Formats: sequence, C-alpha cells, structure tokens
Amino acid sequence: MERLWRLSLTLVLGLALLPSNFAFVDYGAELAAQSYALVKASMPFIPPGLLLMLVWRKAEIQIVTLALYLVLLPALWVLPGWGWIETRNMLFAWPGLALGMALAAGSLRAFAPAVKLGHHRAPRA
Repeated sequence: MERLWRLSLTLVLGLALLPSNFAFVDYGAELAAQSYALVKASMPFIPPGLLLMLVWRKAEIQIVTLALYLVLLPALWVLPGWGWIETRNMLFAWPGLALGMALAAGSLRAFAPAVKLGHHRAPRA
C-alpha cells in the first residue's frame, strides 16, 4: 500500500510539472503558474492531514484516500460543469494531505517518550 501511495503522489507531483504543450514554449512561466496552483490547492488540506494522522493510522488514511480518488474522479467527471481544472485542483489536494500527515508524524515522534536502552533486561535467575 505504501508503494502505491508514493507512486500516486509522485504521479500527481509529476502532473504539476508537465507542460501543456510539448514545444516547451514559455515553460518557465508555465511551471511557475503550475507550482502556484499546486500550492494554492494543497494548502487547505494540510490541517486535515495533520488531524487525520492524530486520529487514524497512516495505512487507514492511505486506503481511504486512494479509494476516494478512485471513486470520486470518474464519478465527478460526468458532471456537466466538471472539467480539467477542477480535476487538477482535486488531485493537487493530495500533496497537502501528505504534507499534513508528514508533519503530524514528525510531531508524534518529537513528543514520544524516550526509550532508555539497557533498562529492560530480563531479571537474573
């Protein structure tokens, strides 16, 4: 599951860097606009990722997220007002969720009690 999660996240981030035309005309300006769109769409999903990580396990969040994307994207694509921009913004929310999860994991590790090595030996008989 972890490999599928990382592969999907890498594909979404690769989509952010993909040029609209392959002539690479004005690719720098387009890359800046795509990066801004990525940050703008993913920022609101950092706090939910952080909070979900404090409540659920990482594997549960990954399964639910992958299932929602696999179900919602095809279902929403048939709506009359749904287009590529909306789909892109929905995909760009994924890195925000992953960043929130990473921040929560780091916080949980930072505040975990320290384990003293050598103090949990079996008693001598």
